[in-house]
Amino acid sequence: MKFIVAANYEDGDLLRMKEIFRDKAIFIDERIYGKGGMIKAYNLAFFLAKELRFEYVALWADDIMPRKADWHKEINGIIASHDFDFGVFSTDECHKHVFGWNFFHEIPNAHFFIAKSRALGDFFLNPCLNAYVGDYEVCVRLIANGTKLTLLPIKLNHYPMQNEGREKNTQFYQYDLNMFNALCPNLRGVMDEVVLVGNYSTNGKFILDTGELLESDTYSRHFISYEELMAHQETSTVGVLS
Repeated sequence: MKFIVAANYEDGDLLRMKEIFRDKAIFIDERIYGKGGMIKAYNLAFFLAKELRFEYVALWADDIMPRKADWHKEINGIIASHDFDFGVFSTDECHKHVFGWNFFHEIPNAHFFIAKSRALGDFFLNPCLNAYVGDYEVCVRLIANGTKLTLLPIKLNHYPMQNEGREKNTQFYQYDLNMFNALCPNLRGVMDEVVLVGNYSTNGKFILDTGELLESDTYSRHFISYEELMAHQETSTVGVLS
């Protein structure tokens, strides 16, 4: 199995990764595109993946870890299904120690996902955007195209890394918001508080991960509020694969 990886590793780490995985992975350095250039690197990786006839692509990150060591066995059977196109992983991002999915205007936000390459069309994430709302816009676009979205009960622990903070990144956030609002005028304002303030509760709905695979025609039966979601917060921190 081979991989194409778009990442922003420091020079030394990137060299080590290239050496360790020299027979298994191609690395694309996200940093050459400058601040906010994440999507450009991802799309380059996607174009290369399609050229090499890779069947699956994923939005992953180096600050997440699958909660179970055999997660790949669980997912293999799902994505091998003839009607699987796009699946959103369950995470505890923005609601620590509670796993589930975030929705805005009843459309899921794909923090981390796996998809069949053919399902995404011409690009991985919208090239009009830089970094900050692409994981929501992709779901908006796919739903409009009639693509089936599946919520995958594969739990990913999120370990947020220290960054410069929202104030220093405001101009980049605002650019993506303005572009998103232009691309999706019917959803104007839906993501503003989420991106600029980090407020997920005002415009958000949530689905708790109870271990059940969910298809789009069942979403509405499972929606709960942020407060209801947090009532399920686990008392222990899971820091290693179990």
